[in-house]
Amino acid sequence: MGNKRVGLARTQALLQALKRDLNLVDTTLTNCTITTDQSCTFSSELVASGGAKITGVIEKSIEEKNNTSSAIDISSKNFNHTVVLTGAFASDLKLPLATAARHGLVIRVLFAADCATAGMKIGVANSGSTVIDGLVRLSSDDTKNVTDAVSVSSIQASAKVLNFDSDAADECGGRAGTVCTFTYQGTNKIFCEVEGLTSDNTPEVDTAAFSGTGL
Repeated sequence: MGNKRVGLARTQALLQALKRDLNLVDTTLTNCTITTDQSCTFSSELVASGGAKITGVIEKSIEEKNNTSSAIDISSKNFNHTVVLTGAFASDLKLPLATAARHGLVIRVLFAADCATAGMKIGVANSGSTVIDGLVRLSSDDTKNVTDAVSVSSIQASAKVLNFDSDAADECGGRAGTVCTFTYQGTNKIFCEVEGLTSDNTPEVDTAAFSGTGL
């Protein structure tokens, strides 16, 4: 049959016309661009070691939790995630540890309902060296323009846990509308931004808001 070669254009046309599943197990795509107007489904995590830019995508890593007494554990998450608390939560919410592989991870916790007045905790496991620093701003939702703001480390060095109580004056909030964002800034370092609400009229964040002992 000779050694007639198939040109690049012909090869591309053949591949584009190929309508079957391709098994790409253990395949590495180098310097590639993937263009499609069809939906793509990934059965597990999509990992891009050099970063990825994806447009037109709505983040769907969000879950509603109406737990009251049972703990919530999201410590295995390796991608951005949001938890919406819809019940009078009165237990622990465990965050992932800040490993090198989780650099840049963002976890958000939204209070769609008041947490229990008995209190609740958000933090990391006691094992490891992960600590939480950042800003906690506590406002009264009963009295306008009454707010206290502190940095975590100014009150608790090497904090691992933030405490919440919907009617406490000295914790991190917990009334509906409280928002917490945890940004994984580096190995063993989490930066928090907490906009807390309390029913108390004289908010003043104090030592009761934090703990150096993990969950």
